[in-house]
Amino acid sequence: MRKAYLLCFLLLIFMLSGCSEKEKTVKFNVPKEISNIVISGEGTEVYFSGDKDINKDKNIVLDDTEAVEIVVNALKQGTPPSTGAMTTEGPSLQINLIYKDNTQDTFDFWFRPEEKTGRFEDNDGRVFMFKKQDISKIETLLRKNAEKK
Repeated sequence: MRKAYLLCFLLLIFMLSGCSEKEKTVKFNVPKEISNIVISGEGTEVYFSGDKDINKDKNIVLDDTEAVEIVVNALKQGTPPSTGAMTTEGPSLQINLIYKDNTQDTFDFWFRPEEKTGRFEDNDGRVFMFKKQDISKIETLLRKNAEKK
């Protein structure tokens, strides 16, 4: 009799373990239509030629529709990091989303294209990792738009 109760108990536990809620995938939401994106911070200096001290505070403005769409899609496709170590260094850049209604959001932006890594932290403190293919697209945009200055 005990074996039957034990077997039923184990079967019940097995069934309940399979009924747990599925993990929710956290996605970054862009709440409004964006007019342009400004990338700023000390990390922009590598995209400008010339004296690093002079160019230290330059901003890179992405204002054409294609550039904005590439960055917005990269933001939306960002995923929470899997387990593992992340750098304790501060962000090298800030990304400023300027919406069509003239409001804006600014996020910390860690970007290391040479290592094919990039991440950002939203206003709620959630961290999202960029996909590798998006990192190369963003770097190309930063280089191209820094040259327009």
